Amino acid sequence: MPNGDESILEQVQQYLKKIKVQADEIKRKENELNEREKNLGQWESKLSETEKSLKEKESYLISKEKEIEENAKKLKSMEEELKAKAKSIDELQTKLKESLDRISGYEEKFNSHLKTLEDYLNTIKKNEDFLKNLLTEYSARKSEIENVSLAIRNILETFGGIKTTGVEGEKIEIKETSVTPVSIEEKEIELPKKPESEELIPCPNCGTLISKDAIMCYACGYVLHPELLDEESKKK
Repeated sequence: MPNGDESILEQVQQYLKKIKVQADEIKRKENELNEREKNLGQWESKLSETEKSLKEKESYLISKEKEIEENAKKLKSMEEELKAKAKSIDELQTKLKESLDRISGYEEKFNSHLKTLEDYLNTIKKNEDFLKNLLTEYSARKSEIENVSLAIRNILETFGGIKTTGVEGEKIEIKETSVTPVSIEEKEIELPKKPESEELIPCPNCGTLISKDAIMCYACGYVLHPELLDEESKKK
């Protein structure tokens, strides 16, 4: 039976070898599992940190989302305000255009009034020249009238100086006093006649009552008959 025992012993040894190999394999796998467990622990820690970081990022994103929503509301409100301001600007532009049109109309009226005023000033200048000529003529005639009046006064004084010396029958002797002879220039003097009923009309410019035959208004200088004024100027 020794061969049989040896065979069994060999089988046992082989079996033990297999068990040892298996034990080594199990130990190796156990080490691998421990290593994996250790790695899993590290990975779990990293995952926890990552989860925590993700939660923080999620909270940050939520706050940012709320902030974006608030900014969106503000932008919408600002957009409405800008639309209202744009509408107001359009209305202001329309009013400004109307004002500019009115100003242009006023400018045209101003230029027209300015031209009228210039014409009026030119007319006043002409009237002033005409009045100066009239004043000069009046001064000359006044001097002539004064000379005539003086001559008449001298004549009256001369006649007042004649005395009667006596009466003999129908003969009257007249003694003439010494009188300085006066030279009187024969000239026809036209004295103004007072009209029986002078017709008055209102001045077209200021409304003052003036004669219907007047060339110009004595109050404001408005020329009623410029053609007569031109004729007088041509005569001068």
